[in-house]
Amino acid sequence: MTESDNLEDLKNKIEQEAYYLSEKKLSYDELCWIFAEESIQSEREIPGRISKFKIEEKAKEISELSYGNDELCWKIAELRVKMKK
Repeated sequence: MTESDNLEDLKNKIEQEAYYLSEKKLSYDELCWIFAEESIQSEREIPGRISKFKIEEKAKEISELSYGNDELCWKIAELRVKMKK
């Protein structure tokens, strides 16, 4: 498999994950919360509980960036696919 094939496979996995997430019809706030929680988790070397306060702070930061719902779905999907690697 070439590097181009690997990148295409990665892109397809992200698209599929983003599609399934968008089909859940989550609110903007719910998507911000999920993205906050998963981005904090992805930065940790050892997975574990995250305080609600920390997630709220991160979700607020994310919501202030004014991403669209589709962008949030894509970013969450990217994190999920990368964390599975």
